[in-house]
Amino acid sequence: MSQAAGEPLPLHPDASSGRPSGSVSTDIQVATTREPAGSASLVQKLRDALSHGTLLRAMVQGFMTVAALTLLAKAVSFFKDAAVAGRFGVSDSLDAFALAFGIHTFASSLLGGGLPAAFLPAYAKLKHRRGSLRAERLGVQTAMMHLGTLSCAVLVFWVGGPWIIQFLGHGFPAEKQALALDLLRSLTPFLICFGMTTHLGSWLQGNKLFAVAAATPILTPAAILLAIILTPHDAPVQVLVWGTNAGALLHFLVLCIVISRRCPLTWQWLGRCARLPEPANRTVLASALPFLLASLVLGSAPIVDQAMAAQLASGSVTVLSYSEKICGIILALTASAAAEAMFPFFADAVARRDWTGLKQQLRNTIGSILAVAVPLVAILCWQAPLIVKILFERGEFAPEHTARVAEVLRCASLQIPFYITSMLMSKVVVSLQANWFTLVTALTCLASNIIFNAILMRHLGVAGIALSTAIVYVISCALLVTYLLKTIRQLSLEDETARRLPA
Repeated sequence: MSQAAGEPLPLHPDASSGRPSGSVSTDIQVATTREPAGSASLVQKLRDALSHGTLLRAMVQGFMTVAALTLLAKAVSFFKDAAVAGRFGVSDSLDAFALAFGIHTFASSLLGGGLPAAFLPAYAKLKHRRGSLRAERLGVQTAMMHLGTLSCAVLVFWVGGPWIIQFLGHGFPAEKQALALDLLRSLTPFLICFGMTTHLGSWLQGNKLFAVAAATPILTPAAILLAIILTPHDAPVQVLVWGTNAGALLHFLVLCIVISRRCPLTWQWLGRCARLPEPANRTVLASALPFLLASLVLGSAPIVDQAMAAQLASGSVTVLSYSEKICGIILALTASAAAEAMFPFFADAVARRDWTGLKQQLRNTIGSILAVAVPLVAILCWQAPLIVKILFERGEFAPEHTARVAEVLRCASLQIPFYITSMLMSKVVVSLQANWFTLVTALTCLASNIIFNAILMRHLGVAGIALSTAIVYVISCALLVTYLLKTIRQLSLEDETARRLPA
């Protein structure tokens, strides 16, 4: 297994060579500033860069590891989605499940935008300055706090579930609302397990253990697919609940086992974790609230889309969900894979205050990913009906359903280039711990989403909701680019001024 996938990078002095951690950064600066010979081919330039840059090589390996494993997970997820389409088609029961599942994924991403989002930059800084044992103690204590927040969310869903479903699914008839409420409560184990994997996955990424974090999400779609295969064709939609809960539990247990092997699980160390609060927890908690609020605002966009789609023709929520699944395949292989692989490197660069290297990492990553993604968007727009037909048209999924999903897919695919750019730049913003800017951006995007949804759905139906999402990501890109260019320039000038001052 490669270093990026199997071992943490030497952020601290190497015991075997006595080489300081800063030498890695020096190697990269030398490698990135060396001018290759004019006659060298592009392949030779890339080979030279990789041979001289330990960090660059690790970033490429990390991205390739995440992308390959994500491709495998998406392949399993495709078979799961095809099986779901064949079993349930575009139906009221699947509408109810999509709403209940969407609420839980929203809650997971919301809470994952609090403590876990604030955890990784603090973890990288603590590990860089104080060592691994202190950093792992921070990981344990933050995980316990995150478990507490998830437990509170479960209580809210059990007590307030009727009001939540009535508000978000007010376009559903009473019987459909009752089914959605039952599914919402039945999926609470998924919320706990999947929510915890957000923190544990960030913990592994902080140690450059990309393979495990990227491979384990395959367990949930695999469990759903197995549940569909093993149950009769006339089994109710609760089959999806059983598979979802079982897969999330397996995902959580595997990450717990891997994390436990990195920690010194002695009674003395565990006792110190229980007795001695890590001071860096204050930094995590101070950063968590703005990230939580931003996640609440921005993460509510899918719920807003589903709630507004519920006001349209029957099956509109499911049609929107199918189009998002197809776009999600490309986004998972590009934006998500790059963001997961690059986030710890962005955090390390910020901890070292290497602004030149940070800009270079961001520029190269966005350029490379967009070079692949933009042609894929063109293909989606051109061949949307054929793609939907190949993926889903079987069983209860009829040709008229293909036409509806293809229309929405064309509009939804326009978001992909802007989503990729926003995702990567937002990771740099998180690494900079720009808490309140994140919240302001999220508020702006949510307001824009609601306004454009209301306008466009009147003329385009559910396709207007998909087009609104693309417009929102254009706005997000503009805000993030402006902020990052200004902030990095300012921080670079501050460091340059500090170096010139006499000691």
